[in-house]
Amino acid sequence: MLFQVACFNLPRDHLAKTGLQPALDGVLRTLTEMPAHRYPEKSANQAGKDVLQSMLNAHLRHALLEQGWDCEVAAFTTRHGTPSRDRCDMGTLVAARRVLMEVEFGNGASNERNFSKFMCAYRTGELDLAVYIVPTSRMAKRIDSGLTVYETVCRDLEGYPEGHVSCPLIVIGLDIDEQNTADWSKSGVGDPSRLTAGNGNGAHAELFHFIEQYRRGVPLQDIAVPREPSVLKRAKAVSRQLHGTRGKKASAGAGMHEAPQLVLL
Repeated sequence: MLFQVACFNLPRDHLAKTGLQPALDGVLRTLTEMPAHRYPEKSANQAGKDVLQSMLNAHLRHALLEQGWDCEVAAFTTRHGTPSRDRCDMGTLVAARRVLMEVEFGNGASNERNFSKFMCAYRTGELDLAVYIVPTSRMAKRIDSGLTVYETVCRDLEGYPEGHVSCPLIVIGLDIDEQNTADWSKSGVGDPSRLTAGNGNGAHAELFHFIEQYRRGVPLQDIAVPREPSVLKRAKAVSRQLHGTRGKKASAGAGMHEAPQLVLL
C-alpha cells in the first residue's frame, strides 16, 4: 500500500526520545508490504467498489501480532480502577511506553469516538502515542460510501479548538499501490461475501485463515474456504483470541502479552 503521514502534538524528537520510532517503523513497513486486497465488482449494488476492508484489517492484525502487538485492548482504566469497555484495535508496550492504534475503514461519524478513546487514555497516563489509520479519499471511493477519510481527519484536527485532541497523534492515510494488489476473484473462495466480516458465524476465523494462507505464500487459486474440522477448530480458536479479548490481556496499562500462534494449518 501507499500512505501519507500527518503528525499532531508530536515534538520533532518525541519518537526518538521515547524509543517509539521502531514501533512506528514496523507499522509503516507492514503497510508498505501489504497488498490492496481486492475483489472486482464485489457488490452488484456498488459499481466500481473493489477493495475489501475486512481483508485489510485482517492482514494488518495478523502482521502486527507477529511484531508483538495485541488486539482489542482496553483503552484506559476507569475511575473505578477497572479496564474500560472501550477497546482500541491494537496496542503495544515499548519499554513501558504505550501505543494505541485505531484502524477505521468505517463511517466518518466514528472519528470523535476514536479520538475520545485516545484522549481518555492520555489523561489517565496510559498513552504515549496514538496511531490512527484511515483510507485516503481516493481509496475510500473503492471501498464504500460515507467513510472516514484522511483528508477530512487532518482538516478537522487542524481546525479543532486547542486542547480538544492534545495527545501525540500520528494519522496515516492508506492508498492503493496498483503494483501491489491481491485479486481474490482469482482465489478458490468463490463468493466475495466470504471475504467480509459480516457473513455470519465464523467470519473472522475464515478471514484469518485466508490471510494466514496468503502470507505463507499459498497461491490465491489454492486458497479456499476451510472444510477440515481440525483447521476450522484452530481458526476459530485464533478468532476468539483476536476478537473476544477479555480480562488481563485487555487491561489498560497492563503488560502486553506475546502474540497468539497464528499458524492454522
